[in-house]
Amino acid sequence: MKPKAENKNDDGLLEYLEDIIGTSEYKDQIEQGLVKIDELNDGCTKKGDLFKITETAKKELEGGKDEALLFLKKEREMLEKKAFFYRYSLEDEEKYLVEQTAELNEVKAKLNNDNSSRKGIKDKEKKLNDEFNHATEKMRQIDEKINTLKKAHKMIEKSKVTMNEQIKHMENKKKKATKALEKSNNTTRQAENSVTRLEDNLADYTKQVTELDQQLEVEKAALEEIKLELSDKTKEISGQIEELQQQLQPWKVKLDQKDGEITLKESEMSMLQSKLNELQEQTSHAKKRLQEIGELVKTKDEHKEYLERERNHVREQIAAGDDEVAEARGKLREMESELHAIRQRAEEAKANVSNATSRNRVLQALMHLKDSGRLNGFHGRLGDLGVIDDQYDVAVSTGGGSLDDYVVDTVECAQQCIQYMRNNNLGFGKFIVLQKLRKFKLNRIDTPVPRLFDLITPSDPRYAPAFYSSICHFGW
Repeated sequence: MKPKAENKNDDGLLEYLEDIIGTSEYKDQIEQGLVKIDELNDGCTKKGDLFKITETAKKELEGGKDEALLFLKKEREMLEKKAFFYRYSLEDEEKYLVEQTAELNEVKAKLNNDNSSRKGIKDKEKKLNDEFNHATEKMRQIDEKINTLKKAHKMIEKSKVTMNEQIKHMENKKKKATKALEKSNNTTRQAENSVTRLEDNLADYTKQVTELDQQLEVEKAALEEIKLELSDKTKEISGQIEELQQQLQPWKVKLDQKDGEITLKESEMSMLQSKLNELQEQTSHAKKRLQEIGELVKTKDEHKEYLERERNHVREQIAAGDDEVAEARGKLREMESELHAIRQRAEEAKANVSNATSRNRVLQALMHLKDSGRLNGFHGRLGDLGVIDDQYDVAVSTGGGSLDDYVVDTVECAQQCIQYMRNNNLGFGKFIVLQKLRKFKLNRIDTPVPRLFDLITPSDPRYAPAFYSSICHFGW
């Protein structure tokens, strides 16, 4: 058996004895204790190193202790002097605050006046809007009336065209009926002439037939007498009779022919009479139709005159409507221009009030930042850093450049102000950096008319370049 196991799974004499004694159960605890001792030794080593570093840093800091105490002493003296300066500045600022409060009250009073005038402008604008709406409604009614009249005019024109076409058609029918009437009259006259001629022939033929009948009766009477007187001579007489009948036969033929001609003429007369009656009826119908056409044409002419009068009336109304529309449009344009001018003035007043409010808000915020000691190098609004005679105030305000710019010493101060305004949504502002201004010739110029710059008295001479850079050479 080996004295000691080479690995964890092997058995040795030492492990055998530990199992007999009962100390093998402490083996894991001993190993864990050894691991923990190693960890504690590492921690102790790290803390020892840190202690050494701290001791080294302490020794290094003890060398600057006296300098730090001297710095704290000087800082205390500086704070005392600053406190004295701030008390002195506070008194000046309180005076300035009183002045600014008075100026603010004046601005508020002016703002109230502007608000009252703005209210009057709004009332006038509302009145103009009401008049504008009334004029627009009236114009719309006029347009509707014009459209209605135009539609009526179109309908009248259309009816007029239809009536003209109907009148032309009726005139054509009238011409055709007149021609047919003339033709019927000619046919009637021809038929009447034929009837008259046939009536004359019929009278002649009737007279001839009567004469022949009388002659036949005479001959028959003579024959009977002859028969009675000469009964004994019947044969001779019969021969004579036969001879006479033979002689009479052509007359009978002629008589039959005449009867046939009479019958034919009578039929022709009846046909002509019926044709005459038909022509007379057609003539009467044509005359009646012609009379109806004449009455219709007369009615159409009257309706045409009525339509002409209506069209003239519609044209007069359209002309009057056009005049009213032109007048209404002129008034509308005048009211629109007046309304536009009032709105423009109102917008300008609103913009002025908004700008003044924004400027005051920005200035108050930056001045508060300066008073609290968090902003160094800020002097305020350029227009508040100088004095001018009241008689030149309007001239400088209108032609004096940007008097609403803010004056600062350095670019860093301007950037700090801009960042503060951006973070607090205070709007925007322009800054004049005194450090960046070039050297100007600020001496007064001897001229008959002074410059605007020469009319301004800065509260501090160092503000003169700022005024000069803003105003430059505007006006003499």
